[in-house]
Amino acid sequence: MVLLLPRRNFILQLLLLYSYCIRRYSSQGLQQQQSEGPSNPHLLFYGRLRNDAGEAVENAQIQFWHADYHGNYFHPGDDLDGKELMKDSFSYFGTDTTDAEGNFEFKTYRPGIYASRPVTHIHFKVFYEGRELLTSQFYFQDENVGRWYDDMLILKLEEDVADDGSSFVYTAKTIVVNMNMGGYEKLTPTQMEGPFYPLVDFFEIGNDMTTGLLERFCATESPTTFGTTEESSITTTNRISPTLLYIFIFIGHVVVV
Repeated sequence: MVLLLPRRNFILQLLLLYSYCIRRYSSQGLQQQQSEGPSNPHLLFYGRLRNDAGEAVENAQIQFWHADYHGNYFHPGDDLDGKELMKDSFSYFGTDTTDAEGNFEFKTYRPGIYASRPVTHIHFKVFYEGRELLTSQFYFQDENVGRWYDDMLILKLEEDVADDGSSFVYTAKTIVVNMNMGGYEKLTPTQMEGPFYPLVDFFEIGNDMTTGLLERFCATESPTTFGTTEESSITTTNRISPTLLYIFIFIGHVVVV
């Protein structure tokens, strides 16, 4: 006897939506990128950091890291899917320090996607006086991610043209962290760090991620050789196989009695 699970099963619905995204973006998005070649305008991110009382947080460090145009990270656990690192034009990670008004900014590109997680995303962390306050991720409104993620994590891109005639996109977002100030501001939701947090110290490399990797990373720390400790021995199995995902969906969708 075969019984179908009810529609109210949230986990099942989420898996089905995830399966749809894999089929849509893997078959269309990646093929389009490969056929057209890299054409990715600069993305300017303007951020503000506030505490739970709504006050600006000065001298905090904001870290960004994300995949390149092809969906690859600078990390030994990423096999690069046959692509080359874009190390001449992209640095893969960056850090900025908030000013007296809590403002910070980054210059980067829109990340690429990979088949096991076909949703564009930017990872970020917030540090204050050496203590990590938040780990989370940003997503993009034009991918219809509102059904999955809080609005505080969703970026709306605006287009503009620079003085030299080149196009770029920009966005702005406020991050709110809990610093036990007794306030009631809504906090930016926490998200998973993921398996590709850089295994290098990048607190001092700046916030322009479009200048390419620093020479010390390129020359001495190949993403396939650095990080040999137990803590950093992350393999590519952290990327879920689409085939395995379909098996999970089938098991969840059909119960055999």
